[in-house]
Amino acid sequence: MRVYQIFVDRFSTGSNNKDYKLRYKTSKNRLGGNISGIINKLDYIHSLGFDAIWLTPIFKADSYHGYGVLDHFSIDPHMGNDHDLSTLVNKAHKLGMRVILDFVANHVSYKNEIFREASIDKNSEYRDWFTFYKNNDYLSFLNFKSLPKINLENSGARNYMLNAASYWIDKFDIDGYRLDHAIGPSKGFWIEFISVCRNMKSDFIFLPE
Repeated sequence: MRVYQIFVDRFSTGSNNKDYKLRYKTSKNRLGGNISGIINKLDYIHSLGFDAIWLTPIFKADSYHGYGVLDHFSIDPHMGNDHDLSTLVNKAHKLGMRVILDFVANHVSYKNEIFREASIDKNSEYRDWFTFYKNNDYLSFLNFKSLPKINLENSGARNYMLNAASYWIDKFDIDGYRLDHAIGPSKGFWIEFISVCRNMKSDFIFLPE
């Protein structure tokens, strides 16, 4: 299988005039690449002989790269909407191609409402979804405090993430997940994660980082 990776915000806006800045500008801000732009380029990608596309995170996030997730159940409005993703998947399948989404299970954004509640209210049901230390410090991805690590050994947090994994398969018929920071969550979590996905789609693809 030949997989074409797409950094969504930097790939195509769907407008040739606007795409110019994606080629020649470096920025930590969003530059406007979106799902519609991918749809427009899909025939070209297919003509190159690729069997699948892998999209960097498209879930609602606080940054252009998408790895600080705000909501695992919605598409970032900067990148498109449900209709756009459905259109992309349908077109890809008609071309005999698969669509792989980047799935971030290890951490969320510090602006995520679940984490915000957990950090403010020690009695919150979400408190144990994270690992807090003295002075309200917390475990995070590689000590980046903007990316608090999720405690996937907590049943609530684990079920949340498994439900998110199921959601995109059930609603959009996606074909696989690239597993971000796969060494972060436990082996037990990934076994359950893979089982849930494969029970829904037996040929589901996994690309662990």
